[in-house]
Amino acid sequence: KKHITEKTIFGRLGGEEFALVIKDTELEAAIIKAERLKKKIEEIELIVDDKVLKITASFGVSDNQNCSNIDEMLQRADSLLYTAKESGRNLVRSRLNFC
Repeated sequence: KKHITEKTIFGRLGGEEFALVIKDTELEAAIIKAERLKKKIEEIELIVDDKVLKITASFGVSDNQNCSNIDEMLQRADSLLYTAKESGRNLVRSRLNFC
């Protein structure tokens, strides 16, 4: 929570998927934010039955370029998320990765 600002909307989409909508932010800044969150998540250690469990997260980062509404942005981010998972997990993917 302490890494999410007041201009960020956070919500659970379902299952293990969450969304951050960061208002008035360029794509490059959103990618940096996702990378920072990914690193913070990597630092989490859960102890279960005396075993240390590590957590990782994959991110799909989208902006409103060529999108006419929030649903299209979320759909694009979801597609990028699955690209990150298919590419090895614990990655951040955006349209800039494919230029």
